[in-house]
Amino acid sequence: MTLINRLRRWRAVFAAGVLFLLSCSAPDTLSRRNYQKEWTVIVYMAADNNLDPFAVKDILAMETVGSDSDIDIIVYLDRVIGSKPEYPVVLWITNDTSDNIISPVIREYKEQNSCAPDVLREFLLWSCKEFPSKRFGLILWSHGTGWLPAGFEITPLSFGYDVSDGKNEMEIPDLASALKDMYFDFIAFDACSMADIEVAFKLRNKTDWLVASQTEILSGGYPYHDILNTLKQNLSEKTDKILSRIALDFFNYYNSKPYNYQRSASVAVINMKETDNLAKSVSNFISDTLSKTDSSNLINIASNVQRVSLNPDFMDIQFDLLDWINIIEQTYGVIDSYSNVLKSFRNTVIWQTNTEKFLDSLSLSNLKGLNVWIPVYTNTALREHYAQYQWSIVSGMELLFD
Repeated sequence: MTLINRLRRWRAVFAAGVLFLLSCSAPDTLSRRNYQKEWTVIVYMAADNNLDPFAVKDILAMETVGSDSDIDIIVYLDRVIGSKPEYPVVLWITNDTSDNIISPVIREYKEQNSCAPDVLREFLLWSCKEFPSKRFGLILWSHGTGWLPAGFEITPLSFGYDVSDGKNEMEIPDLASALKDMYFDFIAFDACSMADIEVAFKLRNKTDWLVASQTEILSGGYPYHDILNTLKQNLSEKTDKILSRIALDFFNYYNSKPYNYQRSASVAVINMKETDNLAKSVSNFISDTLSKTDSSNLINIASNVQRVSLNPDFMDIQFDLLDWINIIEQTYGVIDSYSNVLKSFRNTVIWQTNTEKFLDSLSLSNLKGLNVWIPVYTNTALREHYAQYQWSIVSGMELLFD
């Protein structure tokens, strides 16, 4: 049993004792449509999987803050069969400090696949209509492994995992499709390994800011009491300033843990409007470097690049983008193009931090904020899937696929 699973099992003991009290009648949201609040934070909890107990824990933490005259917290919750509620519901998070979830259920569904893009899309359209605000934040809560395709190896992939009628997952192109014609002030992934440049580039027209982790996230997930309090206490601040404080809350929560293996976290705040410039600068850098060497050397350098995962399925898939660029520059010296990449990267990753190690095993000393796939694998299907991501073309990464 891995240390992550031990933490899951320990926390599940706590969550199993929590009562979920369903309201007898849902409150009417009609009057809420008639005015704006400062923020609506929408949390999409695809918890129909082994993370189910932690959904309960996180909702209890949200309730210690609760909605008020400035902010609404709306949660879509899909739990495993046999839980209460057994079928998906929408909660309007209220303020409470008891060990019971008392937030009213304002919508109920029949059993459905929470990883289906149309399910996510319908819920988001409804939420934005019913709870108008000046600013909207979306938190995507579940399993995650970035840009990788569904069914790769044996692990839940991309965003989300729903076991209600098999093993359902939502690939990032499907997520982008679900968000068509929508725009959020921020999107945050409470899911492992979502700070991939491929993911950010795919979602760059859906939000101003992305908050995500390069590494796995321990099963405790985000410290919702802390981050929602920070949001409430900084309502007038610009979104990027609020998110930097929230990211610091996340880091401090784990870095202050008593045991080394618990001090495991990475988090970055990404300016999505700058990702186009980053792609162009990386493309120029790769082209200039390929005038001095061939693509195989740029791929082979991956053996020295910062890895971001302890999962053996992904150890040779996701690498730190800037660390790879730095090592190429140290080896081949493409100075002008390199300085442009650095500038673009600093404008893109506006805030980043991490603990020294992950699970007291993987050193994170060269983590910089964004992952990238270096095509060490020659898997044809994986390369074909990667071609769906515009990043591979605009950034020049496709030049490595010879």
